[in-house]
Amino acid sequence: MAGGTAWEVLERLRLDRGAWLLVLGASGSVGSYLLQLAALRGIATVAVGRREHHDRLRRLGAAPCFRWRRQRGRTAFWKAAMPAARSYSSPN
Repeated sequence: MAGGTAWEVLERLRLDRGAWLLVLGASGSVGSYLLQLAALRGIATVAVGRREHHDRLRRLGAAPCFRWRRQRGRTAFWKAAMPAARSYSSPN
């Protein structure tokens, strides 16, 4: 189910090679499949998940990984995530 759900997400998004995809909950089952399938399609991913999973998320294709900080809210996350994502080159 998780792999099929991730596949369906990518099919519906129709992202081009070199596009960026933000994956919230990347350390979960659907998110993990989504990272791998996106990497196979040449889509760069920004992963949000628990810090203890960041090494695994990078191995699955995420190029930066972030931990959601509830105490600082969404604004702090976006300020940190977007400039960092722009600094990575996309996987061709």
